Amino acid sequence: MNYIIIDDEATARTIIKGLSNAHDSLKFEAEFSNPIEALKYLNSHQVDVIFLDIHMPGFSGFDFIQTLKFQPKIILTTSDANFAIKAFEYPLVIDYLVKPIQAERFNKMVKKLETQITQAPKTEGNDDYLFVSVKKRLVKIQLQDLCYLESNGDYVNFVTETDSYPVHTTLKSIASKLPDDVFCKAHRSYVVNILKIEQIQDNTIRVGNAHIPLGKTNKADFLKRLNFL
Repeated sequence: MNYIIIDDEATARTIIKGLSNAHDSLKFEAEFSNPIEALKYLNSHQVDVIFLDIHMPGFSGFDFIQTLKFQPKIILTTSDANFAIKAFEYPLVIDYLVKPIQAERFNKMVKKLETQITQAPKTEGNDDYLFVSVKKRLVKIQLQDLCYLESNGDYVNFVTETDSYPVHTTLKSIASKLPDDVFCKAHRSYVVNILKIEQIQDNTIRVGNAHIPLGKTNKADFLKRLNFL
C-alpha cells in the first residue's frame, strides 16, 4: 500500500514515517506540508492511503477530502478527539488517530487497513445497494440511504430518512451482507449506519428523530468501531 502524508507539522510527518517503517505493507511515496501541493501531486499520481491532518491553515482535512477525484483510504490525524463522529461521515475515512500517535494504536490501524485493502472484492454493485422483497415487490435501497435496521418479530424494518420497509427476514442474515466498516450492531434488535449517527449520549444513539438503545453487551465493540479506544 503506497501512501502520502499531508500535515503542516514536520514532527508529525516524521513520526508517521517512523511508525510506518515497521510495516512492510506500507510504502512511502511523498509528504506535504501544504494540502494544495498534495492535490497537484495527486493529479498525476494515485495512492492507496493518505495520512491526513484535520487542522491545517486555510484548508482543513475535511475540505481536502471533498476535493478528491478518486477514493483512497484516509487515515485522519489530529490532536483533537472531538471530530471523531464527524470524521466517519466520510466513507473514505478508515481510521482516526489522535496525536501523539502511539505505536500500539498505529499497529491496530495498519491491520484494519490491510484487511480492507486485501479482502476479496464483492460482486460488482453489491456493496452499493440491496434489493428487498416488500409486499410482493422488489425495492432497491441504496446503502448510503439506509439509517438503521430494526428487528421486529419475524420482520426487519429497513429505515431510511424517508421510508421504512418491513422485510420478512432476520437481522443476523441481513447484517452479514452489509459492509461491516459502516454498519454496526448496537443492540440485539438494531444495526446502525455509523455515518448516520448524530449523537451518542449514555446508552442512547440518535439517528435523525430515532433514539436507538445501545446494548450493554454491544457497547464496548460499538465504541471501538467508532475508534474510541
